[in-house]
Amino acid sequence: MRDKRVDYKKCCLRQLNFFKRAMKIEQGKSPEISFKCEICRSPSSIINILPIRQQDGKLNTLACDKCAEKSGAFCTTHQRPHLGFEDGTTACKVCIDEKVATDTEKITNEFFSKIKNSPHKKRILEELDNWADSVYGITGLPYDVNVSRAVVTTALRLKKTPEEIVDQVSKEGPGVILPWAKEKDED
Repeated sequence: MRDKRVDYKKCCLRQLNFFKRAMKIEQGKSPEISFKCEICRSPSSIINILPIRQQDGKLNTLACDKCAEKSGAFCTTHQRPHLGFEDGTTACKVCIDEKVATDTEKITNEFFSKIKNSPHKKRILEELDNWADSVYGITGLPYDVNVSRAVVTTALRLKKTPEEIVDQVSKEGPGVILPWAKEKDED
């Protein structure tokens, strides 16, 4: 049986420190808040939560600005951390949104013209239709925008162009942009 005793001295000290900080805030003084960057170990008052897995199993890393910018998981254009994906790749959400907003028509036209001649045409369209219907139910965005977003997101994650991703989907099938479709192919 575990000992459930509470260290009241530590508990009281924590509460006292909390109240001291609260009083400083109330009086208009900013409390000193700092943390150690998990990459360079230097103290910092700015926290960037990066989608970088650590060896101890943590799914993200706290980083200072300098380390964040060097990490590859931070968009220097938009000054924000990337989104993280299950396979360890990352991409900037704002970059995805901008590319989708400007190139949806071009990307979807190219996508469907390439898919017409693909040996995987039926499977691609079947998986894409199921996925796009689900996404539409959540976001309300039209089919072409969802297809474009899938292509652009994959392109940015893999550091390729949307055109290269469209070619890859045409040659390899829907698993390129829809990971669960790849799993079905392996079964």
